[in-house]
Amino acid sequence: MSETIIKLNNVSKSINKTKILDNFNMCVLKNDIYGFIGENGAGKSTTMKIIVSMMKENSGEVVLFNNHSKNDSYINKGRIGAIIESPAFYPYLNAYENLKYYVIFKGIVDKNSISKVLKMVGLEKTGNKKYKNFSLGMKQRLGLALALLNNPDLLILDEPLNGLDPQGIVELRETLSILNKKYGITMLISSHILDELEHIATRYGFIHKGKMIEEISTRDLEKKLRKYILLEVNDVVYATTIIEQELNSTNYEVIENNMIYLYDYVENSEKVSSVLINAGLLIKRMNISNISLEDYYLQLVRGGE
Repeated sequence: MSETIIKLNNVSKSINKTKILDNFNMCVLKNDIYGFIGENGAGKSTTMKIIVSMMKENSGEVVLFNNHSKNDSYINKGRIGAIIESPAFYPYLNAYENLKYYVIFKGIVDKNSISKVLKMVGLEKTGNKKYKNFSLGMKQRLGLALALLNNPDLLILDEPLNGLDPQGIVELRETLSILNKKYGITMLISSHILDELEHIATRYGFIHKGKMIEEISTRDLEKKLRKYILLEVNDVVYATTIIEQELNSTNYEVIENNMIYLYDYVENSEKVSSVLINAGLLIKRMNISNISLEDYYLQLVRGGE
């Protein structure tokens, strides 16, 4: 069993009498790239702020690195690097100079720490280029370098892909993957760009209205994000009857009253079309699709309401 890095037990938080987290539970394991998914206002940022002590929970328990001792909380926090709110950098300083300011501010004694983290995020060759001339992707990676200065075991990143162009997303995604695989850094990452999380996440947590509605490994999730035949027909009720009687399948869903997701016969869709046409149905649309991560989240949300 992997070591538990973050454990939240029945954590609740209200702000101005509005409940943000409601008996919220979370478990992040060592070496996870944990994709934290939820709509705006679901409680993602509040959760992260509580973990890094930017905010205090009203009730519940926050356990870091499997250490329940309150006396070691300062040491635990020192093992965390985070980007929750955009860090401030001086526009007329280069990457090295900006980080040097923070090294002095944080009291970091390792003289090689700046060169090390710039190499880790791929900014070691930016030279004298000023921060104001950085691309958004480079700015994000400099923020990541700042979070790495204290040599953390855990990185917490709130919407790190937000605003990046496709090239910037790919570069940051590759950097995060290297940090996890090469340096063994556990990550908690929130993002609304769900298809990008699919490229790197090893586990997921889905939050809705302040509650954790599911935690799942990537392997188990992939089994659920299965292929299906999308059918749009002129008579859904009759079509489902034919599917059950002629194809002996109840493994389908009716979506928005005019489409059917059929999970059987994906490798033999010709039989499906033949049976439906022979039954007198008009097939308006038929293709093989996958359930997206976004669709899966929406299904979870609908199931919990």
